[in-house]
Amino acid sequence: MKQKINTNTNLLRLLGVTIVLNSVLLAFLIVFFMISFQFVWNDYSHFQTLTKQKEAVLQMNTALQVLQNDVQSIVRGNTHKKINEALVKNKELLDYWDDYVDISKESESDIDLSYIQEYEPMVANYRHAVTQTLLSYRQGKTAVANALYKSSVVHNFRRINYFIRDSLAEKTLAAQLYAEFKDFFPHNAVEYFVSYYDYY
Repeated sequence: MKQKINTNTNLLRLLGVTIVLNSVLLAFLIVFFMISFQFVWNDYSHFQTLTKQKEAVLQMNTALQVLQNDVQSIVRGNTHKKINEALVKNKELLDYWDDYVDISKESESDIDLSYIQEYEPMVANYRHAVTQTLLSYRQGKTAVANALYKSSVVHNFRRINYFIRDSLAEKTLAAQLYAEFKDFFPHNAVEYFVSYYDYY
């Protein structure tokens, strides 16, 4: 009888030890899986972040490529139709500009309008009331590229203008043109900015 009791006691002790060991093992497994899940979640979150960053970079590169193509097309003069189509769609805005834009130039007596008459074929489309046309200044290296000529055209036709310097080597010339136009048009907005590709 006593031996049977001892056997039962040993069995109970063994069962208790087994339960404790199983509890420890279970706790260890739970901690292990939690740590593993945390690593996996962090990797997944990092992967999502990298994916979003990659998509953002791709979108930015696409946008920059489009901008570069647009600038190159404008410089080559291949986007007149697109520019005019866009401006026709926004005719109300153009009408607003025509009503409120007042381009005034200092020292008007110094303006030599013979520039405009001499290069009339280049500014023929510039007169259109509905559309605006790119005025190329790279068809010559004298009056066409002269700040006085460009300022005279701006003053004579009273239009809002964008001047593009299509070479990175012309940064100094772009800044010089900006300074000259600030002097020519002190009462109008003259802005100058540098893009990733060109100077305006």
